[in-house]
Amino acid sequence: MGTFNYEWDTILTFDRPSYDLTLGKGKSVVVRLRPCFDGAITSVTSDCPDIAVRGRVPAMTRVPSGDHAQASFPLVGRKLHSAGTIRAKTGELEAVARVRVVQHELPSGRIELRTADRDLGLRAVWNREEHNVLEIGALHPAVAPYLGSAEEEYPGKESREYGMILAEAISEAVVYRVLQQKEKKEQEPRDQRAGKISYTDRFYSDHNRHMREILPKVQAVLVPPDPRGQVLRFETEAGRQE
Repeated sequence: MGTFNYEWDTILTFDRPSYDLTLGKGKSVVVRLRPCFDGAITSVTSDCPDIAVRGRVPAMTRVPSGDHAQASFPLVGRKLHSAGTIRAKTGELEAVARVRVVQHELPSGRIELRTADRDLGLRAVWNREEHNVLEIGALHPAVAPYLGSAEEEYPGKESREYGMILAEAISEAVVYRVLQQKEKKEQEPRDQRAGKISYTDRFYSDHNRHMREILPKVQAVLVPPDPRGQVLRFETEAGRQE
């Protein structure tokens, strides 16, 4: 193992800030060290006896396509609803992550919503680096008229209409992830190696393309947005717009 030269930008992290473990089923956890110290030894401990590391954590190995080294190890939950903290240490560096044991792990886990001040192509897109972060495209044509602008601190964010749009976008993103993972498990290994585009990806690509065109037009008729970013309310008695 090489000699460590600790600088302020030397970072030890887990691949996620938190993990859900399905009861009795191991999960592969990754710990990363940047910049790369190939062969670095990392120890991992848990403060909960019902959340345990299986075996020894292997030495760090350099990632060919990146500037870091990493090691993976299995983590298992032995008792339902247990919760704790795991700590990884390499020399003077330490990484921390929260862990809980659940009956069934939801494909989406716990979702963190972030508003992105741009058009992501879809109303909601999963962040590639942080897998439980769902970004909402504030400039998407079916979102912007009801959310408003970032300069005005998104004046429509508390409206009922935007809440309905948000609920639909989140649900659609979760369903997409569920179907994507289900198809991946059922896909033939040779198709995975060949990088074959899945049916789910093809379907949602067409689905989102048409929704992007049609949904804003339907919304504009049924729930016309206010120019200031606040949606217009409806008079329930008269059945007319205010």
